[in-house]
Amino acid sequence: MPRELGNVYWYSAETDNGILRGHVVKKNCVLEVANDFCFDIKDVWSIVLPSESEKIAATATRSLNEATVAPKAVSPVGSVTLDESSLVVYLIDTVTGCILHRMTHHGSQGPVHAVFSENWVVYHYFNLRAHRYEMSVIEIYDQAGADNKDMLKLVFGTHNLTSPITAYSRPEVFTKSQSYFFTHSVKTMAVTSTVKGITSKQILLGTIGDQVLALDKRFLDPRRTLNPTATEKEEGIIPLIDSLPVIPQSYVTHALKVEGNVISILMFASPITTFKEVVKKKSTENYNGLPYIITLLSTSLWSFYGILKPGGLLVLTVNAAGAALHVIYVILFIIYAPKISKVKSAKLAGAVNVVFFGAVIIVTLVALRDGMRITLVGFLCAALTVGMYAAPLSVMRTVIKTKSVKYMPFFLTFFQYLNAGVWSAYSVLIKDFYIGVPNGIGFILGSAQLILYIVYKNKSTLEEKIEEDEKEGSAHLFKGAVEMQDNFDEPNMKSRSLIKGSSLPKPSLVRQYNNNIIKARSLSPDELGKLSERDIEKGINDNQ
Repeated sequence: MPRELGNVYWYSAETDNGILRGHVVKKNCVLEVANDFCFDIKDVWSIVLPSESEKIAATATRSLNEATVAPKAVSPVGSVTLDESSLVVYLIDTVTGCILHRMTHHGSQGPVHAVFSENWVVYHYFNLRAHRYEMSVIEIYDQAGADNKDMLKLVFGTHNLTSPITAYSRPEVFTKSQSYFFTHSVKTMAVTSTVKGITSKQILLGTIGDQVLALDKRFLDPRRTLNPTATEKEEGIIPLIDSLPVIPQSYVTHALKVEGNVISILMFASPITTFKEVVKKKSTENYNGLPYIITLLSTSLWSFYGILKPGGLLVLTVNAAGAALHVIYVILFIIYAPKISKVKSAKLAGAVNVVFFGAVIIVTLVALRDGMRITLVGFLCAALTVGMYAAPLSVMRTVIKTKSVKYMPFFLTFFQYLNAGVWSAYSVLIKDFYIGVPNGIGFILGSAQLILYIVYKNKSTLEEKIEEDEKEGSAHLFKGAVEMQDNFDEPNMKSRSLIKGSSLPKPSLVRQYNNNIIKARSLSPDELGKLSERDIEKGINDNQ
């Protein structure tokens, strides 16, 4: 027992002071007493990091082999300088305190999460330059013991047992590393383990959405190349791309949260009521087709982005549904629009949704590689999302000009506002620049549209009531006091309706609710405008 405990090593980290210390259990008995165990803790090494420029962000350890010096990834350390935030990674042997490897990621910052297993360490961080999350892998290989390759020693487990372990000489190791873009923010990381240790490793990622994603370690192999050789392919090495795939089937929890996608679908479906009215009247009246044309292009590009991006299935499905709906909207608008607007809308839809979108697909697939493809299409999607939210500005101009919200669809305005707000909040949680900027702008524009709708809603209702009364050719005064009706005996009243400024028809006798017959008093338009309801009632009582 004392001998076994004498091989127990561990470390402690003082994050505030930037100090790492290594400890070992040591026997400390004053008297030799049978069955009496006396032990003490001894400090064997310490490392002091530059406290002004570096602070400990995360630590992770994993023993390699009980019989050899185990290289351990002790701390991915966040480095903060005046020029630029950086991330520094130290691989430290927790037995001897020897620094095995040091790597700096410029333009990066935490939060950092790391796992160590076998001879490799994987860690997750945020790249400020690319505005994306990244995951890096470092694998450690032992160069020592070149003369100890005797197969018998390997078979009987005596290989390298006599190699000295000392902190005064650097172990003969070399490392390989590689970094990849990753789409998700991570809250925690772990690695799978099996009884026999034969099954390939899976890295378990706890995402910001409280889901568990299993990522195959083969994707985080630093030996990956663009064109692996036949031997490498036989070994299972995957061709290199700059991003890690996120396959929906790899979610262990199988419970993806799709609140944002549901709201997006509702936003895309909200114009259905508007176009039902258009089809019924067989006219687009003063509706503007620009928002639907721009949204069609935006959803088409986001669908293409979902195809290019590994794990973009949800992006593809929701935007493909939106694109299909907007194809119908644009076709209906062109069919029922006035001739001038019909030609203009058809030309615009063909230019942006056929010519431009087709050119983007051709250039992306022919001239660019995987990483640049996603970057280019991502920028275009962000720009067009801003355009989608900004397109209703023309409708806002119409509302201000006509002082009516008749041609501002409420449900489309509301769901655009709600959609932008939800995705803006989501972008803050995951620190995604491409999602946050366009949806933040959309949230501001959506708020402005809702405010405008509230301001002009009551005015629109009053004007529509007046127009309806004028078309019916009568002016109804409340409480049944006076009712002005058309004199259909006059021939000239058959062909025209009552409009503002024209003479009211001569009133007839009407029956009140109490069945008393009264004679209505004839009033001119000017007199009607001046008299209040109380004055009219008073005049009627006088006539009685």
